[in-house]
Amino acid sequence: MDIVNIFLFEGVKIPNFGIGFYEDEQLTGFLSLKKLPLKDIFFSHIGPIFKKNINQQKYIYLLSSFVKEKKITIISKVDYSINLSKFIPNKFISFKGVKKTFINNIELEGDIWIKTIRRKHRYYVKKSLSEKDYSYSIRDKDLIEENFFSQIFSLYKTEMENKSAPMLFTNRKIFKEFLERNAKNVAISFCTFRDKICFFSLCFIKNNSAVQIMAASDQFARKKSISYGGFFNMYQYLFSRKINFIDLGGYDENNNHGVFKYKEGFGGKSLESSQYLICSNSKLKLMVSSIFLKALKSV
Repeated sequence: MDIVNIFLFEGVKIPNFGIGFYEDEQLTGFLSLKKLPLKDIFFSHIGPIFKKNINQQKYIYLLSSFVKEKKITIISKVDYSINLSKFIPNKFISFKGVKKTFINNIELEGDIWIKTIRRKHRYYVKKSLSEKDYSYSIRDKDLIEENFFSQIFSLYKTEMENKSAPMLFTNRKIFKEFLERNAKNVAISFCTFRDKICFFSLCFIKNNSAVQIMAASDQFARKKSISYGGFFNMYQYLFSRKINFIDLGGYDENNNHGVFKYKEGFGGKSLESSQYLICSNSKLKLMVSSIFLKALKSV
């Protein structure tokens, strides 16, 4: 695997850029980054996204070498598949914090699987699927068709702003670039009410696994519990593609108990890993980055 620096400037003072990972001259992964108002320190709220399973230890050492060569520091979310017990410590690499997620196996047909989830969830799935004038669909192509794309991003932006929550994709351009770059690896479960999208969830798929990286519902969809039917819709789609499991994208039991209970009720297994990886070319920047994460209250 080789690494190539790809600059995607969006401004002069605080540019956004990313790092592409290549294998046999084919793009296999991408790490989207934003420059922080700290000297030569870049931050990835999403973490690396790979189109296939890769050697995670090799990825970390490759990133570390790149960071030292460019004399920069990168703070990035950590992939759950990294096995830290096999990781050889490095004085310029640090893991911080703890993150948790639920992993759901996809081995039963939807009508059978629904009998295994929490009774309350089963009720809401059936209720939401039977709502009049609400229609569920899956889209795994034509993701940037203007009407569809605009509705998805508008709903996402509105809901994140209402919650005062950080956005993974801060503007249309960055989100569109992500969809274009990963067109073959993205599926979106969505629900419309009278031709208007009121709910969606987006999964990134690689090999036999999927991870939900974003979702949003408007106020009417929340009242109708549409997200329950939306997840069932995605589950059926992934089962039809012979995907083995889905990562529900993390949870915070203390600060977002509602989301925790929602994800827990689908019966998945809880997993933990480090939350952030810091790669730096100096011990001082490593320390500054750790302070930055604490200031964010992320760890």
